[in-house]
Amino acid sequence: MRPQEFQPLDSAVIPRFAEPATFMRTPYVHSYAGLDIALVGVPFDLGSTNRAGARHGPAQIREMSRLIRRVNASSAIAPFDLCQVADVGDAPQNPLDLLDSIHKIQAFFATLHAAGVVPVTAGGDHTITLPILRALATEGPVGCIHFAMPTPTPSIPCSVRGSIMAPHSGALSKRSSLTLGG
Repeated sequence: MRPQEFQPLDSAVIPRFAEPATFMRTPYVHSYAGLDIALVGVPFDLGSTNRAGARHGPAQIREMSRLIRRVNASSAIAPFDLCQVADVGDAPQNPLDLLDSIHKIQAFFATLHAAGVVPVTAGGDHTITLPILRALATEGPVGCIHFAMPTPTPSIPCSVRGSIMAPHSGALSKRSSLTLGG
């Protein structure tokens, strides 16, 4: 096992309310070198109508995740000792152009994938799923664990969440994907 150079801030040294918020207090990095898992924000809601606000999701998750501990109290597992994890910031986008944003999001995740880094992503609206899957599915369909809020319109089936086109794009493995909460 290689030494863990990416560790969350120690709350005994730096209080939880100090420093800029990152996902789970992990280091913010500009380079993907040495990373196993990249925590990525995609603050985007151009794909939703009448539901602005999903763009604030990554910032709020970063803020709320300040309380997450290094070791899980129930299982005693220390995930940051098992792999190199860091916050790589937000995927780029164009707040005035939906299609340009989709291309930028896909290019960002393609770069992560080419570096051999697994993304854990916080969005944004469900539009972000398709460009992410397209970027990752270069060698075939990939699995996806999708956490979703319950739909206010129960007539919409769960299979279309995460982007109407994702299940039909060929990028999503239906056997190794799961939606939780929707």
